[in-house]
Amino acid sequence: MAKTPLERPALPEVTRPLERPGRTVAVHGPGAEAFARALAADLPEPARLVRVALRHAPGFEVTRDGDATVVHAHPDALVEAVSGLSPDDATVGVGPAWAVAVRADLHVWIRAGRSLASLPAPLREPARRASLVLEEARLETARALASALATPRARDL
Repeated sequence: MAKTPLERPALPEVTRPLERPGRTVAVHGPGAEAFARALAADLPEPARLVRVALRHAPGFEVTRDGDATVVHAHPDALVEAVSGLSPDDATVGVGPAWAVAVRADLHVWIRAGRSLASLPAPLREPARRASLVLEEARLETARALASALATPRARDL
């Protein structure tokens, strides 16, 4: 009999998302990782790519996967895990767990036809405040966004 993989734990309700030093970007939705990777690569300042996923095991672990920092955390340890990351000039985080854990300066929701009401409850408020809502993840859009963020007015984001 084949094993059935466990579903990821539900997103936690985070009442006070973390404010991180430097520019903080959150990207979630279908195609978010490729979009975030392209955005991080083209930002004017050095940017760290962070992937955050929830797990059932207690606690958290932080590892590296190529150029990305990977955080696997139990929902109860999510904020602690993210708060332990060293500060950077810019951090581009991927995934709904990152989106609920941090107060992003720039929030990109790739909705792919999904409505706000279809999102898990903890993700609705960050998605409602999204700076940019895209129907699909396009790498040329990520590059154009990075280019726009290099302008003097956008550097304060």
